Amino acid sequence: MIRELFLEDISLWGCVWQSTLFAVIGLAGSFLLRRRPARASQVLFLAMIAAVLVPTMSILVKHFELGMFEAEPITLEPEVVVDALAIDYESSMSVSRPEVSMGAGELASAKTSSGSTKVSWRMIVLYGWMIATLILLGRLLVAFVSGVLLLRRAQFRGCEQIQQAADSARTRLGITKDLQVRSSKDIRSPVIWCWSPTPVLLVPGDLDYAVDWESVIYHELAHWRRRDHISGLIAELVVCILPWNPILWCSKKRMVRLSEQACDDWVVAGGQPCEDYAQSLLDFKPQKQVAFVPAVVSSKKTLAGRVRRILEQKCASPHSGLRWSLAAALVTGFIAVGVAFAQTRSTRPTRTIKTKVGRSAVIERPAASSFMMIKGRILDPNNETAYRARIVALPATSYGAEIRLNNKEGYFELPWSPTWLEEGQAVCLIARGPRDRNEAAFVEVYDPTSPVIVRLEPAVTLTGKVIDPNGQPIRSTVILSLARPFRCLTPILDDTSAPATHIDKLKRGKFTIDRIPYNQTYMLNIEAEGYQTKHLTLDSTDRSKEIIDIGTITLKPQDPTKPAVAEQAPNPDLAKEFHDIYCLEENEVIKFIKPPFLLGRQDYFNHLIHNDLGLESGGRFHFVFDWDGELHPRYGTTSHYQRLERILQRVLHIPIYDFNLPEKLNLRLDASDWIVRRGLPLEKQLRALEEILYAELNRSICFEKRTAEREVIVAKGRFEFKPLRSEDPNWLYLFLDENDRLGGPVVSLQPDSVSELLLRIANTRGVDIAIEDKTEPCEIPKIRCRCSTSLIIDMSKARERNLPILFDNLAKQTGLQFKVERQPAEIWFVTETKVN
Repeated sequence: MIRELFLEDISLWGCVWQSTLFAVIGLAGSFLLRRRPARASQVLFLAMIAAVLVPTMSILVKHFELGMFEAEPITLEPEVVVDALAIDYESSMSVSRPEVSMGAGELASAKTSSGSTKVSWRMIVLYGWMIATLILLGRLLVAFVSGVLLLRRAQFRGCEQIQQAADSARTRLGITKDLQVRSSKDIRSPVIWCWSPTPVLLVPGDLDYAVDWESVIYHELAHWRRRDHISGLIAELVVCILPWNPILWCSKKRMVRLSEQACDDWVVAGGQPCEDYAQSLLDFKPQKQVAFVPAVVSSKKTLAGRVRRILEQKCASPHSGLRWSLAAALVTGFIAVGVAFAQTRSTRPTRTIKTKVGRSAVIERPAASSFMMIKGRILDPNNETAYRARIVALPATSYGAEIRLNNKEGYFELPWSPTWLEEGQAVCLIARGPRDRNEAAFVEVYDPTSPVIVRLEPAVTLTGKVIDPNGQPIRSTVILSLARPFRCLTPILDDTSAPATHIDKLKRGKFTIDRIPYNQTYMLNIEAEGYQTKHLTLDSTDRSKEIIDIGTITLKPQDPTKPAVAEQAPNPDLAKEFHDIYCLEENEVIKFIKPPFLLGRQDYFNHLIHNDLGLESGGRFHFVFDWDGELHPRYGTTSHYQRLERILQRVLHIPIYDFNLPEKLNLRLDASDWIVRRGLPLEKQLRALEEILYAELNRSICFEKRTAEREVIVAKGRFEFKPLRSEDPNWLYLFLDENDRLGGPVVSLQPDSVSELLLRIANTRGVDIAIEDKTEPCEIPKIRCRCSTSLIIDMSKARERNLPILFDNLAKQTGLQFKVERQPAEIWFVTETKVN
């Protein structure tokens, strides 16, 4: 903690101005009160203490976030916004991006190293400061030891004249403690040693009996009564702690001078003859000593002023006054505390770090202090690497691990944050084996800092059937989750039961969830649109059962007069956390949010799309959002990375035929979430994307619109839908081979016009060609469009040969005529500018 406070939280400028401010105030006060040395030295002493305490208190206040003022509204708690890293893209300055890679075989804590170390002037100053302080503290210790040795070498002095003078001085000052008198040849001017139980007066070895010893001893005992040895030592420590501040050195010297004048005031106020006392001072030679060992004459330069002051009878009252002293201490304390606490509360990165790049783009990344890595290995029941196994830490937060063939040892790393669980909860790891092996594992981790072994075991399979009150199979979503409380909904597995119209009659209404770990209690929620949700508790402790058949589940229709009730309301703290991050501020066009994601994101999606964040996606799911003052999720993917081509298509809605992207510039970004401001011109969105690419990849990618020729499919005629299958009258198929027309993803649902249908077909993956609509106006039926499973592969292999075949098949189903032409069009060309 000391290292963190000194090296990270300390503000050099803060230390400079705060210590200087109080030192100047102390000097100014001492000059204003110079006619009252007792008060002047007291003010200077308090100011020197404040000069050290205030910077120290400021560091502690900053570290523990105790400032009186809250952070500016532009910083969203609990995130910190880093504006200083704003990148000027136009200046083409190179931007370095730290990249940390970790070998799969490393279970120990990773350490990063750099080939070249940059010199930090701040660290040089801090370490120089530390070295200077240590040297001065050593010097101070040597001086103290020298004083102790001098005291031991001194001889007891049995002079009756000096002893009588000492007794008289003690009586006048009201001091009952004895005073020892010793002499030494190393002493030039009387010195009082106050650091022993009995004060010791050290006098020169060759005594001058003409000296007014009573006045001299009176002066030294005044030092003891004023505790000048303590204040002098503190002053020495102050200049050791802040050796770089010359004003504090001047303050220490002036405080010693004022303490001498205050003791002179005690002598004069005690009724001693001024002339005799002044003459006695002139008879001594200056004694070089530190501030915590007061001497009668410590400086030749100040001696003339002291003598003149005594002879001109300018000495004042030696008493500072109890009320005045308390008031001075309270005022100094209030000012010191006020200055120390007059700062904004530290905004440490506890969740994410927001970095503005360029003018309109933002990158949000997790703060390193918010996450840790859970590390371990996944093994199969034979203690061999469990290839193709998947594992997540619950809650999943869209980040998991999959054991691939290149990971020969089966190591995994999962990000984890202690804020994801309630106090006392263990980290739950769930792993599932490959699809062809019914194996799974459940592990509770109480020490996330230690590596963990996850060993797959035989698992159980859950089956059942969902019907309506009439006994008809219905399409439903079956969600499995652990029957234990989490801060948010935490589904782990799901399946969909087939409706009554499913082709395979044996699968109608049935669902199956396999690879479920034994020895756990699960919650099963069966949901269907228009029906009441059913809740079941499932016990998997019986290992003799390989399949748990829960039988037939009948869902009751939802009462339309009653609103549907959510399983678990969103956590308000997590909701605020999510919306604070997943929003665009003014002038922000694109935000790029990197995993691992916050828990609030999972809570948001769990109430929106259920289990797409769980094990079935390998724990990875990334989204594109539109922003128009509110957040609208638009597209999701489970890819581990995103190519520039897909970013242009999915993030910015640019059809592939509207841009020209060389293969070498089809760059790769780690899969992350995107938020794009809706309704802005494409030029502004592309500009923001350039800034993201520049910040992430340090490559200057440019998008420029040019006119170029391209292939276009011109559609003519009148739309007349002719279904290929009588049992599927509402399906339009995209296929090349008649034998491979079934199956594949749904690419369009119920288009409202021929133009919309053609646009959907043009943007279908594998087709990706502009279609110009020159058809006759007409109304079209509510149809659906399905893409063949082999269309994408075949089109990419032989596009020129297969394109006419595809549109011939479309012509048979729509009655339209399709012709390939080359036409000029405005196309976005992707280029790269080299960065110096």
